[in-house]
Amino acid sequence: MNIKLKIGDLFSFTTSEKNKYGLIQAVSKGELGINVRVFCNVFTDLSHSNIKRILEFEGFYYLKDFYEYELLNKSQAKLGNYKIPSKIEIPRYMRISERKLNGDLIWYIVDTNTSRITRTFNVFNEELRFLSPAKTWGIDYIKKRWEDKFTLQTWDNTLEDKWYTDYLIEYEPNKLLEKEKMTLSKIRKLKPTIIWKKNAKQILNNNNLSEGIIDEIDRLLDSFLEDIGKPNLDSINEVTKKLINELNSINDIHNCIETEESEQLLDFITTALQTIENKKDIDDYSSIRTW
Repeated sequence: MNIKLKIGDLFSFTTSEKNKYGLIQAVSKGELGINVRVFCNVFTDLSHSNIKRILEFEGFYYLKDFYEYELLNKSQAKLGNYKIPSKIEIPRYMRISERKLNGDLIWYIVDTNTSRITRTFNVFNEELRFLSPAKTWGIDYIKKRWEDKFTLQTWDNTLEDKWYTDYLIEYEPNKLLEKEKMTLSKIRKLKPTIIWKKNAKQILNNNNLSEGIIDEIDRLLDSFLEDIGKPNLDSINEVTKKLINELNSINDIHNCIETEESEQLLDFITTALQTIENKKDIDDYSSIRTW
């Protein structure tokens, strides 16, 4: 039986909370999919009378480009062709996000009257808290909002990265591997040894960091990135300990890692660990580090 989606259709889906359902309603046709509103709360009573109340009074988030097959194939039930209540006003200015090929998120403010971007942000600016989230990767992705008790007030700049990564792990692991490869490639450009090589003469005047030692540390950092980027790595912890101990050995022999170089190495390792292991702290290894 072929089901056709109509604007105003209301769909439910199961959430992580037992016997509770999330609700999504199609509100308009978008360029790439269906513009929908996702209600903030989850519900147990999906009776006709309660649905009418929900449509009138419950808060919702507005999401753009929610694909039709997600609604028709993954939703729990189509609850009927409900008209959007006249009291509901879609906000004039909304926010959407786009993930670049290198994994970065870019935020946009869009005028819903003209569909034109009016402002762009490279980070989740405070102004964006007052506008509804807009990008989604399917119903399974939306469920994660409830698992983390999401509200705009509890937003932080890493939250959507966490949801997106969790989603990729479960549903599109191949994309996750590509994302990690691209991200590690970006991190490789942040190696402090690149700066040291450019400033080798100046560095040599201040400490014992020779070009040969820089090359040796550079190889260790490359090996570290390759190891933490392996999909079946048993222990990132062991790989990080290995790098720190190798740097300990170099510094014990040459006494070459001064305060500035130490801070740059710590920043680099921390960035790599946060990318791969979700906020792993370099301070966890302070007991074995001697530089």
